[in-house]
Amino acid sequence: MESTGINSMQPNRARWRELKEQLLLTFSPKLRGKKVVYLDYPLHLNLGDLLIYKGTLTLLEELGAQVEMSFSTSNADRFFRTRIPEDWVLLLHGGGNFGDIYSIHQALREKVIKHFPNNPILIMPQSVHFNEPETFLQNCSLYREHKNLKMYVRDQESFNFMSQALTPEQLLMAPDMATMLIDEWTWPQQMPERTLMFRRKDCESVSGADAVEDAFDWNSLYTSMDMKKFRLFNRVSGLERKHDINLFTSPLWVRFSNALINRAVNFYQNYGQVDTDRLHGAILALLLGKSVLLSDNCYNKIDRYMRCWLV
Repeated sequence: MESTGINSMQPNRARWRELKEQLLLTFSPKLRGKKVVYLDYPLHLNLGDLLIYKGTLTLLEELGAQVEMSFSTSNADRFFRTRIPEDWVLLLHGGGNFGDIYSIHQALREKVIKHFPNNPILIMPQSVHFNEPETFLQNCSLYREHKNLKMYVRDQESFNFMSQALTPEQLLMAPDMATMLIDEWTWPQQMPERTLMFRRKDCESVSGADAVEDAFDWNSLYTSMDMKKFRLFNRVSGLERKHDINLFTSPLWVRFSNALINRAVNFYQNYGQVDTDRLHGAILALLLGKSVLLSDNCYNKIDRYMRCWLV
């Protein structure tokens, strides 16, 4: 397993609260009191994305923004058939999917930018990675020419790359949206001595001899009933898309995803330290007052983030 440049991190609640205030100050001019369409909300079982989602909804609530509609990639066709007032903010979910690893999310972003040239568009804090960066840079005029686009990135490397594609007015930096959850949970006075071995098992994993087959990953939390409910959500979302109707998938998904987050938090409370190569495996630990040992994903996402905000 490839090691990150930063090998460990201790919790610092004061720093997290500073970053939360920074998020509120950063987004207040763009979102306070606004009507919002939330696009690309995570209708999947990556708990890191669910933490970002919960943090983003917390930000919107604290700024008095009203989410008028929400769409995931599975029912976004409805969005493009809907008349959207030009003063509504189109908010695109943040995370680590800006690039060519997760093409479905990149395609949705670009379709939104193309079809809504006048609405304010906010791309929430992202880590950027392209396996073929030249292809993107040769075709990035769509972003640069949008007169009301703001993109937020969550590390310096992402900023340096996107500065080749966007104007200085379009490109800004901001911490990860899960930061908004710093006061969501109480820190225990005494931590267990156990260490949670947490390794990702997806396309961002650094595979090799150091991989731990029986290590925890987010999927370890989910029951067979969770998977049945997840498949049901996707079927209902597909019906929304096909029949152009609202079956209230998004508010029900908020409840379901919050329950999964609470389960993860309860599971984490059995450990005093987390050894992980997932960014939000580390972020959740630090939000809960636990120390972390850090490895990294295939493009050093964790090291990039930690050096930018927490060192």
